[in-house]
Amino acid sequence: KWQENDYYRMNYTFFANTGMTGLTHTRLFKNQSWMKTIVAVSATDNGDGAEELQNDYSTTKKIFDERFLQKKITLSSVYTRKLTPRSSYRMGVIVNHLKYELFMKEYIDSLDLLQTKIESDGNYQTVQAFGQWNYKPGEKWSANAGLHFIRLFLNGSQSIEPRASLRYEMNPRHSFTLGYGLHSQV
Repeated sequence: KWQENDYYRMNYTFFANTGMTGLTHTRLFKNQSWMKTIVAVSATDNGDGAEELQNDYSTTKKIFDERFLQKKITLSSVYTRKLTPRSSYRMGVIVNHLKYELFMKEYIDSLDLLQTKIESDGNYQTVQAFGQWNYKPGEKWSANAGLHFIRLFLNGSQSIEPRASLRYEMNPRHSFTLGYGLHSQV
């Protein structure tokens, strides 16, 4: 017999899946520079649901059901050049195409039905570009300075973000880093 209250008389399900695959190509140039290009495809799929249980553990009705699927195709290309033994720069671009499918249904007691709360699918793109300069003034010191740009085509928003860091290596196992960066989130 059930000992708990009705809240615990549920059959819960949950799933979460993640997958990714990609290709990388690196091209070396004669002037101590190289370009690395990556194409990647990834996806995450997760959701959960619950059904109400009778005393004999048979189900009577679905209480909620939700699923969130996101797929992404990424193209990234980064060019790196070593200017001197102590100085180098990198610049690159990252393009993402994202697709989503979202839905959530919830049981409404007063209506005695499973009502759709979220049902949306679509896609959007982002593009990012960056430049970074690295300088090592001494054996234990290194400095980075750069600029990052991101644009979200879904709503036209964009951001230019400065970034910088200074690192001191006390020994091979310990270092101290001071950094600043403005980082937007899509």
